[in-house]
Amino acid sequence: MATTGSVQGNIVGLYIDDANTDADGSDFITSGTPDVINDDYHLVGASTNASISISNASYETVFKTTSTGTEGVGSSARSYGIGAQSASMSIEGVVAMDATYNLEFLAGLAIDKTKVTVVWATNDTADYALAGSGFVTSLEASAGVNDFTTFSCTIEIDGDVSEINAA
Repeated sequence: MATTGSVQGNIVGLYIDDANTDADGSDFITSGTPDVINDDYHLVGASTNASISISNASYETVFKTTSTGTEGVGSSARSYGIGAQSASMSIEGVVAMDATYNLEFLAGLAIDKTKVTVVWATNDTADYALAGSGFVTSLEASAGVNDFTTFSCTIEIDGDVSEINAA
């Protein structure tokens, strides 16, 4: 059963399939009783924030018209068309050297330029989720004096974003 009410950020994360088997995330959920998240998808550990950003480029389609609608001077109505779409998913967290899927895992993906499937999802297989395939384009780790060591990572999506469990 899907999560009800407001969703707490504690149950949302990024799941990464470094084998990039199904770029649209269609293999994210393994059917069963109950359904489970496919073992090929690894939840990035010790994360404190997971986000997704989708942008659609727009262009103005208005042109000058006369009051009768023919080309010329007159109308000031504006309209837009939608062009290319770009998307990224990012994750922030605390570095845990003993975590299996943390800084070392993400650094390996960045250094090796590995294309991955990434899913922004809760831990409930019945919930809505977003998926895409892309590359790590940014990875940063910070270790301030008397502070926790943290990381942030951005994965730029190559192609379209897919919906999982869309209504």
